[in-house]
Amino acid sequence: MKNMRETKNEDLILILEYIPQTLSDKAFWDAGSFAHSFNGYEYAGSFEGCFEISQKVDSAIEEGKTEDLTLSELRTCLFFIYRAVHHAGGPPNELRVNSLLELIRDRVSKNEME
Repeated sequence: MKNMRETKNEDLILILEYIPQTLSDKAFWDAGSFAHSFNGYEYAGSFEGCFEISQKVDSAIEEGKTEDLTLSELRTCLFFIYRAVHHAGGPPNELRVNSLLELIRDRVSKNEME
């Protein structure tokens, strides 16, 4: 069995009901465990690539232009947030995490698994 940190979207059956709706939701996974079920560094190719994708996603959310963001980009951003929390300490930004979870759940509900 693969380590959860090495899982890609296509290797993991994403069940909508198992994905947390909010930071405080304790679905099958909590938000942090769900974030680490995808390796953003592997997807992006490097720490720098992961950072760039995270910045792209944050900008798109801020501008309200999220329709072209892929599930993998959204999950990379969530992964990056939780890696930053792991290294710096403190809680994640609740609004940011909740926005990402909402978009991720939307993509999964539409079966947009790229």
